[in-house]
Amino acid sequence: MEDLPEALLAEIVLRITRTSDLNSLSLVSKRLYIIDSSQRSAIRFGCDSFPAREALASLCSRFPNLSKVEIDYAGWTSGHGNQLDNKDLLVISSQCPSLTELTLSFCSDINDSGLRYLAYCKKLILP
Repeated sequence: MEDLPEALLAEIVLRITRTSDLNSLSLVSKRLYIIDSSQRSAIRFGCDSFPAREALASLCSRFPNLSKVEIDYAGWTSGHGNQLDNKDLLVISSQCPSLTELTLSFCSDINDSGLRYLAYCKKLILP
């Protein structure tokens, strides 16, 4: 695999659509990890991401080219830990410069004061 050109590996990674497969592939080698990190454009985030703030910061720094972020807390209970809050929208807006689409579902700890941070997302498309 070391002999394969970077462009070919990038094309192979682009053809993998299941997140679980991409996650597994990125564990195979440092090279595939870097390619996956640079190409991943979308993430889903929710109840299973704990601790929320640390997980979000880690994902945003690992995937610098995110254009779509979906945050869904449907079914959340206090046993799942803390939800993302207003400060976490600042993390998204500062670490995801390519963000064009953001979905916030059942995010009870985010309000209008947090949404102002999204003004820094210059590419964000409003529906």
